[in-house]
Amino acid sequence: MRFLKTLLAASAALAVTAFAAISHAEGVPEDPGPAAYAKALNGKRVMLVPLAMGFDLAQGWSYYLKKEVEAWGGTFETRDPNWNLDAGAQAITDAISSDARPDVLIIHSPDLNSYAKLMKKAQAAGTYVILVDNPANFPADAFVGSDWDRLGQLEAEAVIKGCGPNSSKKIGLVQGDQVAIPAVFMRGGASKAIVFHAADLPKDVAGRDAIFLAAMGSPDPNERQLDGMGGGLSSLSKVCIVERSSVPGVDVDYTFGQVEVRAARVDYKGSCGSMASAMGPFAVDEGLVAAPTDGEAVVRIRDVNADKIIVSRFGTRGGKAAVAGDFAVDGIGGSGAPVRLEFRSPGGAQTGRLLPMGTATDSVEVAGLGPVEYSFVDAANPVMFVDAAAIGLTGTELPHEIEAEPGLLERIERLRRSVTVKAGAARDMAAAAGVSLPRIAFVASPRRSGTISGRILGQGDTDILVRMIGRGRPHRAVPVTTALCLAVACRLPGTIPHRLLSARARQGGDIVVGHPSGSWSVSAGVAQQGQDFVAEMAGVQVTARRLFQGAVLVPVAALR
Repeated sequence: MRFLKTLLAASAALAVTAFAAISHAEGVPEDPGPAAYAKALNGKRVMLVPLAMGFDLAQGWSYYLKKEVEAWGGTFETRDPNWNLDAGAQAITDAISSDARPDVLIIHSPDLNSYAKLMKKAQAAGTYVILVDNPANFPADAFVGSDWDRLGQLEAEAVIKGCGPNSSKKIGLVQGDQVAIPAVFMRGGASKAIVFHAADLPKDVAGRDAIFLAAMGSPDPNERQLDGMGGGLSSLSKVCIVERSSVPGVDVDYTFGQVEVRAARVDYKGSCGSMASAMGPFAVDEGLVAAPTDGEAVVRIRDVNADKIIVSRFGTRGGKAAVAGDFAVDGIGGSGAPVRLEFRSPGGAQTGRLLPMGTATDSVEVAGLGPVEYSFVDAANPVMFVDAAAIGLTGTELPHEIEAEPGLLERIERLRRSVTVKAGAARDMAAAAGVSLPRIAFVASPRRSGTISGRILGQGDTDILVRMIGRGRPHRAVPVTTALCLAVACRLPGTIPHRLLSARARQGGDIVVGHPSGSWSVSAGVAQQGQDFVAEMAGVQVTARRLFQGAVLVPVAALR
């Protein structure tokens, strides 16, 4: 055993000299010799962060590393977390953020995930990272230790052999009732979601969906999601998957999943503009993209669901996304640092066409309502806009008033399904029940209206009013992508929103959209090309905040 420890310590020292070889000549496999090692390591700083210094293995590493590093003219130091995970993370954070950042960081990782993001950050900053003894979910520059995959394979083969020729050859692994998956919980705009790194999730969709449903507490016939992170509303039952993008000119890929509250289903067809506002700050905070220590970050995001580009701009402080600020958004308590989103070429996000029906307005026959005129516009997300007066509304109703009207939500859902079938998104009314898009929104010309908080909006405070219905329930605030789609629709001659838009907004500039929680200012650029119109951009400014980071616990039984 003592020989094994000595060998491992010597191997760790050898890995440091491998750094010297790479520094001397990238890609040259042969040993460049003592002179090259001395030249490469002279004046370099090497740091060891073990689990703790109070056991003989770490002391052996420290002895041999110090001996090797100082022999080549470098400096060597250790940090002692003393078995404390937070202390180890802080030691790594302090090391890579200090002015005297180590050239080589040797880490004894406690598990596969705890230090992975910090090690990525260190590597991105130019520090050579060596993992010793324990591997991690991170491609280190070097690993010194056992081949655990091969050892596991040999152990499994030995167990199967020991079971005998007449056994089932199946092995059961006993573990705890829950598994921990790294995650961050964030608010973006008027929504909240669990945000995952793609690398921390299974590659198959079914495996991912099982995790998302269990994490959120779905399905729940009581619509409360008390056994998960969800909040019983569509705006509080969302997940996001983020990874570095392989697309040239794009920083990160963002996949949005709407976790159904009552059904065991995750919908990836739509997009979430609210959570898009959190993706830039997440990417910066997680070290996925470089950003100024203090200044403005610009992150180019690919919305995978729509295959569209979103440009996110926001401030940074101390190398992290700024949070504190005095920018307030109606429907969100308090204030924060603004995040500016510009959706590039948002037209045809789901259907491939800005006007999926081919015209600015169309009509559909609805049982119990008769013919109803609507404008179906697809920009950021597909939405069908209906004049509130067409179904007996004023456009000033608050959510509780819409829910209290007998049969109203059922009539609205019949209307939505009828358009869904006519647009070819579902074969019949029954099938349309399982299709979440297009969304349906009712619009009205600006007028005096109340808000959920009790504040009154005057006729001159808004340019158009909107009431959004999503998954059978009225929204308390207009979703970001619906507001953006509405702004584009307002710039398209002949649509119902264009018809109801205020005279002031017709002259150009931002459009102030009134909704149950107040108002939002949105912008849109539309250009005419021949007989057609093209949506060039749509923009909005909101806030986002990281709420917690760590791991979400998922019952093992839910993953089987």
